[in-house]
Amino acid sequence: MRLLDRYLLRELLVPLFFCLAGGLAFYMTFDLFSSMNDLRRHEAGVGGILLYSLAKAPELLVMILPPALLLALLYAISSHSRHNELVAMRAAGINIWRICAPYLLVAVTLGGILFYLNEEWAPAGERLARSIRKGRKIETEQVFENINFINAVDGRVWNIGKYHVKEKRMESPSVEFTRRSEFDTPEPLAIVERGQPRGDTVKVMAESAEWVSDGWLFKNAQVFTYYYTEEGLESSLPVPEKYPELTLAQIDDTPEEIESEVFISTFDSFKSARRAHLSLSQIRLYLGSHAGADNPLIRRVKTLYYSRMASPFTCLVVVLVALPFSLRGGRRNVFVGVASSIVICFCFFLLNEVSLALGAGGYISPWLSAWLPNLLFGVGGFTAVRKLV
Repeated sequence: MRLLDRYLLRELLVPLFFCLAGGLAFYMTFDLFSSMNDLRRHEAGVGGILLYSLAKAPELLVMILPPALLLALLYAISSHSRHNELVAMRAAGINIWRICAPYLLVAVTLGGILFYLNEEWAPAGERLARSIRKGRKIETEQVFENINFINAVDGRVWNIGKYHVKEKRMESPSVEFTRRSEFDTPEPLAIVERGQPRGDTVKVMAESAEWVSDGWLFKNAQVFTYYYTEEGLESSLPVPEKYPELTLAQIDDTPEEIESEVFISTFDSFKSARRAHLSLSQIRLYLGSHAGADNPLIRRVKTLYYSRMASPFTCLVVVLVALPFSLRGGRRNVFVGVASSIVICFCFFLLNEVSLALGAGGYISPWLSAWLPNLLFGVGGFTAVRKLV
């Protein structure tokens, strides 16, 4: 790495550290004040408060990374401009893109960190923080009741009394699906091809079920088969087949698919969807089991999915927007450029929120709502920097 690169990086990373530390301290203090009554009521203690703050840190970092990068970049470049260092670099024949290379490298690196935080640390931290605030343990909180899960692609309907996330265990589960009559064999619930038309309706009710190897093991199960005739399904209640233990290869809904249904089905707004900090894999599983569906919840989930894909590029867009206004030489242009960069970036963040709201509301396509601000301001910033070359 050249001496110039090391110098530019040092001048950027130092204010970036202080901006991140200051922003994190500010938001963490504000969040603690809003949560203090709950923490005090549940007697969290000093240790609980510290653990709560650490758990909230990844979520807060995701929020403050782009603005912190903007402020640090404006400070660094304005400092170079005040001392005419940018003029000296250009006079030495250094290309404008070569000067910007360290800043772009930092933006790409922070984008990767933001993506990792969103995928790994923020979901786990948010659940831990919520459990501390409610005075619960993680293991006891991850028990959900009265779950209705529909796999629209494979045509299965689940009703689960209780689901234990950590143990991957169900209480009082029932699952209903369709089987073609011509595939009947002496063995119960023969495996059939997916997507086949009409057939017998089968309902499995069990005392409990647990995930074993790659399938569900039902215990004390009863199997009801409603046979399909030319007039339609039989209306009389069939005599159930009883099994102490039963595994069915046709029922291949994984715990991850059920958990994604559990977490996502409670979203009553796009704001609540963003707060859940679900990973992309969980969102993909949900959308995969609801392929072809179109309703307000699906639109919110799709918008969340594409916004999560687009969010790492926010750091790069912020840099491209700030550079053309800040790189103009001269002492008189420094503060004008800084102010212009802040206004433009504020408009970018505002457009991003408005665009996501339109996507979640079904007014524009979910992928367009997520990528439109990045495309508009990214291309605009790139074009403006090229004009300085």
